This record gives sequence, structure tokens and C-alpha cells, in this order.
Amino acid sequence: MSKYSEYHHAFTSTVTHLREINQVLILLKNAKRKREELVPGYVGNKKSNINLTNSMIELAKQRYEVAIQYINASGIMPTDWIPSFEELKNIAETAEDRDT
Repeated sequence: MSKYSEYHHAFTSTVTHLREINQVLILLKNAKRKREELVPGYVGNKKSNINLTNSMIELAKQRYEVAIQYINASGIMPTDWIPSFEELKNIAETAEDRDT
């Protein structure tokens, strides 16, 4: 594989997984929205929302960890420039509904 091909592959992989980090942030924001969603008085609905929110957060964490591993493997950029998963959760928690 030529140096160009190696760099192109590593760069493309990094960009793809940075996009995945953005998707993690969106998933965390949607989890926040789901947790805050008004539900009818039936207790099962609220429990269902809590379970769904927890599943969304767990999925986001898994996707974050995989993306970080791929970014590390590409060697294009240091991952300390990327917020930690907890920092992303805090960003999502403070997001307003109109934030895109």
C-alpha cells in the first residue's frame, strides 16, 4: 500500500469516526429528551421511558468507545482533543431543544 493510500485510509477513517462521535452526542440529547418526555399517569410508561433512556445511554457509550479506538488506530489526530464520554453527556444535558 502506498503512503498516499495509507494516509487516505487513515484520514477517511478518522473523519468517519469523528462523525460517529457527533452521532453519540445526538443520541445522548435524544435520551435526555426521552427521559423528560411527559407521560400519561400510568406508571409503566415512565418506567419504560427510563429503561429506554438507559439503553440509549449504554448504546451511546459503546459507540463512543469504538469510535475512539478507531481514531486512535488511525494515528491522524490525538484523542485528547475529543471530549470524554462524561463531558459529552454534560453537553447533551445542557442542550436546549432548539439546539441542532
